[in-house]
Amino acid sequence: MLPALLGTVLFLLVVAATITRPRGIPEWVSALAGAAVVVAAGFVPPLDAVRAVAADWNVLLFFVGMTGLAAVAERSGFFERAAELAAQLSAGSGRRLLLAIIALGIVISAFLSNDATALILTPVVYGLVVSLGVDALPYVLACTFIADAASMILPVSNPVNLLVLDGLGLSLPRYLLAVEPAALAAAGLTGLALLWLFRRDVPRRIPSRSPQPAADRTPRVWGGLGTVALAFVAGGLVGAPLGIVACAGFALLLALEASATGRLPARPLEGVSWQILGYVAGMVVLVAALERLGVVARVVGSVLAWAGSSPPVAAAASSLLAALGSNLVNNVPMTLVMISGIEGAHLSAAAREAAGFGTIVGADLGPNLTTVGSLATVLWLLILRERGLQVRASDYLRVGLLATPPILAVATLAVVLAVR
Repeated sequence: MLPALLGTVLFLLVVAATITRPRGIPEWVSALAGAAVVVAAGFVPPLDAVRAVAADWNVLLFFVGMTGLAAVAERSGFFERAAELAAQLSAGSGRRLLLAIIALGIVISAFLSNDATALILTPVVYGLVVSLGVDALPYVLACTFIADAASMILPVSNPVNLLVLDGLGLSLPRYLLAVEPAALAAAGLTGLALLWLFRRDVPRRIPSRSPQPAADRTPRVWGGLGTVALAFVAGGLVGAPLGIVACAGFALLLALEASATGRLPARPLEGVSWQILGYVAGMVVLVAALERLGVVARVVGSVLAWAGSSPPVAAAASSLLAALGSNLVNNVPMTLVMISGIEGAHLSAAAREAAGFGTIVGADLGPNLTTVGSLATVLWLLILRERGLQVRASDYLRVGLLATPPILAVATLAVVLAVR
């Protein structure tokens, strides 16, 4: 009993450290330090820790490829050009600009992941609206909320999706059948909710703006992004590891960038977020420790066990658990806990699959409730603070509490109906 309690306390301390970053300590340092402690304490044998991390090789490669893809797209001026297009489409209307940014966020989240929308599109949108002399808060809030809401559209839209599909061996065709209606409903309803909630916060008219040149014009890369998006869909349909597809797409964009500029970037791998690999690896080992200590079985397995052979019950229970847990301990560690709990709950094959899809809904949409539910949202806050925009927790909660529960309920119901 005592080892289980100690393991749980350590896990919660590490999660708290990754969210608050005390004294600026990076989240990957906290995660790896926690992993080292559980290994040293004997909660997880060293070889088992290595095996647990190695088993997620596809997800780790996916992180490398996707962060690299987003970095090349940013260097190419893709995000600046997209924001300029949104400004042109607004035709001098603050509400149409908000609608254009929401639509842009849906597309970027679907094909380049929610992290790209929250972390790369946000500062571009912030710069755009500040240059127009209007309040930036509604527009940057729209970026982060639509990022998570649209992150179920494809497995590549959120690394959490790939964690579940890879961890439970679920296929893309089944994903599309079970999750796609919920994904489209969530994205559409979130867009409508944002337009309604910010209807008085955005100006009716905004100053006209002449087109601005992108920072770096490499349109070949933009065409390459379309090719990579198609490759993700094709790879998922044939069961190819999406981590390999993402890395191959990254290599393609680097080649297109070099052909357009006549040279390779001085540091072609600079944009890859290597730190996220350490964070995920550390959390994998910590969750493996909780699994060995029986904590996961008590917390998640006991709740799911009564679902038995009922896919709808398993989907609904998993969605609720994942959503609540994401807002307590962040969605990445909570997803890992859910995967472990589902595997140990002795569910029927259909209920196991439904629980996986329910987990995706809860872990993708649940973080929209608070600022600590998603690591991308935490970093989004830091990015805006560096630019002088202080987003109060009350501003975020006002939107999150009004929009997230009903949209989460609709999405969960859509998955329940799809798996019954």
